[in-house]
Amino acid sequence: GFALCLWSLVVEETSGIYIELVFLDVALNFGQGFFAFVIFGLDARLIVAPFIKRWRKLWYGSETLKLPPYEDLPAETRTTCEQFVKYHLEKCSKDIVRDRRFRQREYTSVFLGNELVDWLVIVGLAPDRSQAVKYGRMLVRGRVIRHIESLHHFHDQPYHYEFLPLSCRPHSSL
Repeated sequence: GFALCLWSLVVEETSGIYIELVFLDVALNFGQGFFAFVIFGLDARLIVAPFIKRWRKLWYGSETLKLPPYEDLPAETRTTCEQFVKYHLEKCSKDIVRDRRFRQREYTSVFLGNELVDWLVIVGLAPDRSQAVKYGRMLVRGRVIRHIESLHHFHDQPYHYEFLPLSCRPHSSL
């Protein structure tokens, strides 16, 4: 705006650069509302999440994470889950589970995915973060943990997860 006013006062003839500046000025002035809406107006929970849910329903046939039947899981996954529940669940729960507040909602007895990854590496159940993520995914498939809204598999990110109560877990052989 200011550059165009100054240009109009100083230079009397129009050139290609002047026309480009006019175009840029108009585009930025009238487009700033659109850019502000894109940056600040798209609330993920109200606008983006319903589209993702519909896409998931079309692509996978369900809006939530669907797990294979427990009986169809590999023996390694079942054994890992059973050993985690028997030997590590209580200590892990004491170390990382707590009540949290996120986006004006209270969550009780939850933990973050990246905290479980840190814990698995620290106690030696996984040699590195990528192996800890694989371990966490086994725990999800084995119904030991789940995302609080059953939307995500296990990730090394600050997604909220919870330990499933014993009544929700399949019967173990241990």
